[in-house]
Amino acid sequence: MLDTETKKRIDTARDILVGKVPDPKSQVEQITIALVYKFMDDMDKESVEMGGQASFFSGDYERYAWSVERKGKQKWEMVRLREVGELKYGFTASAEEQGTARFIRITDISENGLLIKTEPKYTNISDNNIDYLLKKGDLLVARTGSTYGKTLLFNENLKAIYASYLIRIRFLNENIIPDYYWAFSQSENYWIQARSLMTGGGQPQFNGNALKEISFPLPPLEIQQEIVAEIEAERKAVDGCRELIKIYEEKIKRGIDRVWEE
Repeated sequence: MLDTETKKRIDTARDILVGKVPDPKSQVEQITIALVYKFMDDMDKESVEMGGQASFFSGDYERYAWSVERKGKQKWEMVRLREVGELKYGFTASAEEQGTARFIRITDISENGLLIKTEPKYTNISDNNIDYLLKKGDLLVARTGSTYGKTLLFNENLKAIYASYLIRIRFLNENIIPDYYWAFSQSENYWIQARSLMTGGGQPQFNGNALKEISFPLPPLEIQQEIVAEIEAERKAVDGCRELIKIYEEKIKRGIDRVWEE
C-alpha cells in the first residue's frame, strides 16, 4: 500500500502540516485521513481490475480519487489585499458571560479557520462599537501570538463584534468571493507569505501593514465558485472519512472487548 509515491505524498503533507498545524495529534489525524483516502482508492482499483466498478470515487467524486492527476496550474491575475480589501482592527473590551453580541476573540478560531461554538463570550452593542459589528462574508485574521495569520470566515446568523487582536477584511467589490479568499488563506502559498511578512521573535506580529501585502490569484467569478464548490465537496468527503474512522475504531474496540470476554 505504501509505495514510493504514497510515501512521498505523506512526507510532503507532513512538512506542510508542521508549519500550519502545530499540534502533533492534529497532524496525525490529517495524515490518517489521507491514508483512508488511499485505502478507498486501492479498493476501487482492485474492484475495477477484477471486472467490477469503483464504489467510493465514482461519478461526481471520481475527480477526488488519490490516483487522479491534477491539471496544470492556471495563470491568473495576482492582486494584493490592499488593492481589493478594507482592513480594520478590532474593538478593545473585556469579554463577558452575557451581552447583546457575541464577542469573537483569537481563541474562538479553530485550527481549521472555523468559529468555535463552545464557551462563547459576549459584549454589549453601543455607539462605541457599532462599527465593529460583523457582516456575513467578513474575514477575521489573528494579528499576534503563535496563531498569527489564522483566518476565519464569518457566516453566522448572529450579532457579533470582533476583538482588538483581530483584523477584519471586507472586500470593496463583488468580484471576490469571501469563501474563495478564505480557502486561499488555508494554502501553503498564503502561509509562506505570512511567515515572511511576520515580524517579532517570541511574540510574532502580523499587523495590517503586513497583511495588506498578501498577494493571491484572482480568477473570474465562475472559477472562484467552482473552486469553492470543489473544496466544500472535499470537506464533506473528509467529514465522511472521519465518521468512517470512528466506525472502524468502535468495531476494533468491540472486537478487543470480545477477546477479553472469551
